[in-house]
Amino acid sequence: AEGDDLVYTKDQTFPLRLNDCKGVVLGGHGLRDAMGNLSSPSLGDQEQTDTNPAWWPAQIFCGGSSSVMLTSTSKQKAGINVDENLWVWGSSRVTAGADTKQEPGRDLWNPSVLKRGFRSSVHKVAVGLDHCIAITGTVMCTWGDGSKGQLGTGNLSYCSHPQPLTRPADIIHIAAGDEHSACIAQGGEAYSWGCAEGGRLGLGRCLSEGFQLTPKQIQVVGSQLEGEEVLLLRDVACGSEHMAFVTENDDLLTCGMGWFGRLGKGDTNNAYSPELVKLHGVFVRDVFCGMYHTYVVDRSGMLLVTGRDSAICKTTAGHQLDFVPFEPFVEPRRSILSLATRDEHTLAITTSPETEHGSELWVWGKNTYGQLGLPPDQAPRVDWPWQLPIKGIEYNGTKVRYNLAQVATGPKHSMCLVKPRMPNAKKKSASNPRDPVIYAWGSLSCGRLGLTHQQASLKLGFQSQENTQESHHLQNHCGEYIVPPVQLNSVWKPAEERTQQPREVQRQDVARRVEGPCRSWADAQLKLWQENEDAKRQRLTERRHDVESTYRGILDEIERLWDKPAPGDYSIVEYQVRQQETRVEREYLRTLKAVGLSGASHATVLQRRSLTDLEIRSKLHNISEIIWILQQQPLYLGRLAVHFAGRRFDDKEVDLFVTVVSQIFADLKVSRIRYLQNALFRILIDGEVSRNVPLPELFDERSRVAPLFAHMCTSPFLFEGLAMPILDPDDKNSLVNMLIRYTITKDGETPRYFHTDLKGMPTDCAGIISLHANHYEEIVSHEMSSQLGKSVVMSHEARLKLRGMLQEEWGSFAHFVHRHASEGHSHSSLDGEVSAFIAYYLKEVLHRDSKQKPGTQSVRAILAAIFNAVVSHYQGFDLAFDAGLDKMSEPEQELLDACIPSASIFLSGILGAILNALDTGPFALIRLKIIRKATQMEDSIVKRWNQLHRGHKRGRGDADHREAEINPMLSSRVLSNIKSLAQFFQVAGHHGSNLETDAAIRESAERIHVFTRRVMCSVLCGKRGGVEDGGDSSYQDMTETQLTADFYTSHFSLTRGLVSLSTVEILEFTNMLWKYMEPSGTNPDEQSLHLNPPEEDRLYRLVHRILPRRTVRGREQISPWSQDGHLWLATQHMESHNFIINPRFMEFARTGLEEPTFCEKSLVPIPRSLALPSQRNRRGVRAVRNMQQRDDKKGLLVTMSNGEQVYSYEVLEELLSSLSGHYRTHQSLKIQLSGARFDDLLTELEFLAKKLAASIEEGRAEETDQNLLQRLESGRHVIARLREKDFHSIDFFAYLDENIKRREHYTLYLQRVKEATQEIFRARIEYRSTIKERHALLSQVARLTSTCDLPSVIIDMAEQKTIPLTMRRARKIKLKTRKDRPSPAQAFYDSLKSKDGKVPDEMLETVDVPAQSYRLKRLLDLGVVLGLHDKIDESVKVKLVVNFQYKDEGYLVSMYLKTTLLKQFCITREDIVQMQTARKNSEMAYGDGFVVMNGFRLRRLLAWLSADGGL
Repeated sequence: AEGDDLVYTKDQTFPLRLNDCKGVVLGGHGLRDAMGNLSSPSLGDQEQTDTNPAWWPAQIFCGGSSSVMLTSTSKQKAGINVDENLWVWGSSRVTAGADTKQEPGRDLWNPSVLKRGFRSSVHKVAVGLDHCIAITGTVMCTWGDGSKGQLGTGNLSYCSHPQPLTRPADIIHIAAGDEHSACIAQGGEAYSWGCAEGGRLGLGRCLSEGFQLTPKQIQVVGSQLEGEEVLLLRDVACGSEHMAFVTENDDLLTCGMGWFGRLGKGDTNNAYSPELVKLHGVFVRDVFCGMYHTYVVDRSGMLLVTGRDSAICKTTAGHQLDFVPFEPFVEPRRSILSLATRDEHTLAITTSPETEHGSELWVWGKNTYGQLGLPPDQAPRVDWPWQLPIKGIEYNGTKVRYNLAQVATGPKHSMCLVKPRMPNAKKKSASNPRDPVIYAWGSLSCGRLGLTHQQASLKLGFQSQENTQESHHLQNHCGEYIVPPVQLNSVWKPAEERTQQPREVQRQDVARRVEGPCRSWADAQLKLWQENEDAKRQRLTERRHDVESTYRGILDEIERLWDKPAPGDYSIVEYQVRQQETRVEREYLRTLKAVGLSGASHATVLQRRSLTDLEIRSKLHNISEIIWILQQQPLYLGRLAVHFAGRRFDDKEVDLFVTVVSQIFADLKVSRIRYLQNALFRILIDGEVSRNVPLPELFDERSRVAPLFAHMCTSPFLFEGLAMPILDPDDKNSLVNMLIRYTITKDGETPRYFHTDLKGMPTDCAGIISLHANHYEEIVSHEMSSQLGKSVVMSHEARLKLRGMLQEEWGSFAHFVHRHASEGHSHSSLDGEVSAFIAYYLKEVLHRDSKQKPGTQSVRAILAAIFNAVVSHYQGFDLAFDAGLDKMSEPEQELLDACIPSASIFLSGILGAILNALDTGPFALIRLKIIRKATQMEDSIVKRWNQLHRGHKRGRGDADHREAEINPMLSSRVLSNIKSLAQFFQVAGHHGSNLETDAAIRESAERIHVFTRRVMCSVLCGKRGGVEDGGDSSYQDMTETQLTADFYTSHFSLTRGLVSLSTVEILEFTNMLWKYMEPSGTNPDEQSLHLNPPEEDRLYRLVHRILPRRTVRGREQISPWSQDGHLWLATQHMESHNFIINPRFMEFARTGLEEPTFCEKSLVPIPRSLALPSQRNRRGVRAVRNMQQRDDKKGLLVTMSNGEQVYSYEVLEELLSSLSGHYRTHQSLKIQLSGARFDDLLTELEFLAKKLAASIEEGRAEETDQNLLQRLESGRHVIARLREKDFHSIDFFAYLDENIKRREHYTLYLQRVKEATQEIFRARIEYRSTIKERHALLSQVARLTSTCDLPSVIIDMAEQKTIPLTMRRARKIKLKTRKDRPSPAQAFYDSLKSKDGKVPDEMLETVDVPAQSYRLKRLLDLGVVLGLHDKIDESVKVKLVVNFQYKDEGYLVSMYLKTTLLKQFCITREDIVQMQTARKNSEMAYGDGFVVMNGFRLRRLLAWLSADGGL
């Protein structure tokens, strides 16, 4: 039979594994093979079959400070070397002969094969304290410590590698004690050697002390039973000071020191020769010797013990002097499969008919070093057998069942050989391998556990040190232990065996390894091996160049948007649109002049109407620029927000911050504004998460994110996408519709009643939602007063009854919120409505296509950003709510915990905020709609109920069948319930935790939070073990991609943003900016608000200009706006200002400090003047975001042999990538490296370099080998420099992990940005279409304005009524004026006309150059010029003449004193545009302060100048 199931004999006492019984029959007193040869029945010696691979672990052994593993010795395929089947690790006294590059004298931490000293495979091993014995063929070899003669070599010398012993020959069994050894020859003879103290060698009284240096035969006779007949032996066991033998007839003999009765003879006397032990019918199968005790296992598997009481779990006083059954295993009966004992502790693998899982591991005795698998500080001794669990084995990600095959132990550590078994596995194949695994635990010193330095460091909880520091640290960590058992890496598994696995299996295994951080060079190679080809450095650079070239072409086109088209280019661009706008303006002014309204040209009506102080109005253009800066560069607001950490949202400054920021980003219909706000949210989220507060406290009432998020979610632009699914009463899936039904009915059909008894007391539950008793009492009193028509005063009795009714209301509300599975509750159609709506909203509403609901994409991005920030910053998660959580795996629990902040802000910031906003003005219409719908629903439900129950015979008090009535208070009750539900969501989101609520409400809040967390987990990160895999792509944060695309699409748009702020908000916010411009020093997280040095920072300079100045002690100082001055005046009129924000910042400046780049922190496209100092000083346009990597993260800057300077980590990464290959071209790693330190890597590279150099020299190398050899040499040079500077490999691993993730993220960014070009091209097409339409419209308007044409309908109606038309008179005047008094430009233009009456187009620009001169006094009288430089004399001012001449859509201004040019400057098109917006009321200085002019009046002057002097 095949399989791993356990079977029993008829008496069910001797368990066997069916697959271990092939070719084995029961015969005589032991187990014999099919040839009749006697073999040991010990289950510790695993049976080998022809199907077992040679590398499979077969037996394990523990010494004093080392471990040994024997692999299979079965026949294998041709070409496989089975001679090297002994693996060792631990103390150098045993492992010095291993095949390793380990330095002499250093302990071996990694299991390595022992090659030296063996000519054939090893099939028997015994391990003592510091020496080993092995049988290879029929030859016995020994090595290790020989100071007591235990090696049998004839001397007391140490042997580093196995030495063969010429005699005795034909050895079949061996044993090793602490300081002595023994063996059994094929003829049944016994030999012993080593320390002879106490008669432990069994060589008689003549040799009871000193050393026996060579094997000497033991005389074993059976005089007590069978005369002087010589007994044949088949097994031997060595303790620390005694020995035990098993005869061919399954009898037991012992010799040595008899302390504590360990010899089992009934006394404590020594035995100098083997003496037969009376066991009374017990047939011995195995014997095991400890320090002061002995164990015997009979043929039935029963365990018998003798010796020291503390070592054998003896419950009665005194030591055990003869063999008795082991009391703990008597009832229930447990049979021994494998046992190991040493010193005063024991481990045993048992089975019994009651065992459910095949086998169990039991431990007892001393636990000084954790050798029993338990923490020694908690369990220094185990007085009764304790079942030690072995962590489940995973194969290809699936946990499999297993059998415990063998256990071994030493003085300070233990091991267990575990054999996995696959369910329903009928055959052993490559797709279903079952290679055994080894677990180890106990003392860590000397490397005896077989854990690498990195593994050991991680288990101990400290980071490994590099070079010799690491080894020294670990080797001196003798007091450290590893518990519970940990699985060893199967380093003995050949690489070719790994490559035979199916490719998918390899991928899954690699995927699991690369998920975690790098801990070794092999891990680093695997990460590089499986990395996406497009994410490789060279390929990524190529892709970036491709994408950047596309975007650079778009950028070049954007830079030409405002330019005059080249000659021969007849396409319609913005230049022609501006020309038509100028033409319309000219004709408009000429028409005003024609009808006698030119006197209004210099009116200052707007100035007289403004209530804001003139000083403030003159600085509004600076305020406008500040708003633009704060909007375009979120880092400023992010730094400002740090100053409000820990403050509640009702703090005055926090409220001002939230209000201003909400107004700055109010225009959410513009995509760029939305995603600039998202960039700000990401900065604020990272700032709050980095505070390292417990997860439940994130985004609470002290948060800056929560109030901003609530403001955003109640924005009118997001109303349709976010609010309507919640508030729409006509939608059956909406929350408000559900709430109306809950308010009106008990179960969706039965109307609620609110009746009072004769005493005026309410009689039943009325569907009122209230979070606390006082509010509930207030509502009930109001409704009672309404019914009774008089004021009601609640008595004490009434209040008590109301408390009982309130408990019923809370119970009803709890079922409305979340479906309960409690018995005795009749579920209605309203049960769990709120939780059902939350699932619907998260999975459906926020999942809708962004083209249909573009606002929801921003909300999804913020929720994803919160989750990602939590996962990135928190190593472990503190549970906030435990109610309703089932037992789950640790990874899934961590993911659920990571969703706590996202769930909290969803409940309070979306559901709670939107329901709360129903009281505000923007939601007035939907509020009326809700009231109307509630009335309609109640009317329908009441009518239907009365019709169904009309004629029903009702008894007294039959409440369910009373005549239903319309509730006159329904509308107020529905609105009150909505308000209460909003507060409930605030409590659930823990932002309303200051509300006094009952425990029942808080329990419901916790339940709904847990439910929301689960749903949020499914949509944000996917489910692990019950939650959908993979997450949802619609919840990915697309902020970076959209910001890049919107930077281009915003320039292909003529739309401008609008920001409205009151004068009070402007002044207070400016004061706040100045207050926090420098850190206060009280908060270590605070930074200066300015990103650059004050003299270079745009925000700092603007705030400096805006704030008033005052003179203190003769010095002018900046001071904030006074509360008693400007701020008081502003509060009296509360005037607001609309600031027009131009998102096309490349229109007027695109070079130098104004060239576009991407901020390294916020990742936002900005002018370089708004960047951090490290970017501000660079030059070069960035068309797409670059992958940022700080130079100080790239390792040491190394100078190579050719003089080139390179970063060390980049060189090592390229080298590892070359050695690893790629999974598309290589099934496994090309060349796998071992170790985790720079020392290990250097050793590997030197070895590879030697082999490669030899291949090149012999002519066997390939073309690429020469390049690889050069890379190896470069790597060696770099590592040498890193070691000189004390760099550690753990820093490189961290760099590699971060760099791979960064490249993966940047690859996805490039892919998305490339796809976003389609969006940009669509915007460009729409822009061109808009330009053409606007140009056509302006051309038509200009033509009609020029001729003052009127529709014939108006002309006919005027003639019928004999009404003179002013426009007809204006037409005549304008035609006459053009003929008699043409403008200078028009006169010159007419003179250039040819015979056909046409002028070449190229001449128009040279003709249409309006110009005019004014005396300075005239400009002063008009209010255009406000003043000249103080040093200009008054006599000069009288004679000054100012000349304005049109040039490049602006004006060249020249100021003359007679014929002398005093000053010349330009008024640019940008200046003219600003005069129409924020600089309308400001003072504008020109000519380096030579002249100051009023923006509004100057703009009017230039307009009239253009009309009077232009075409």
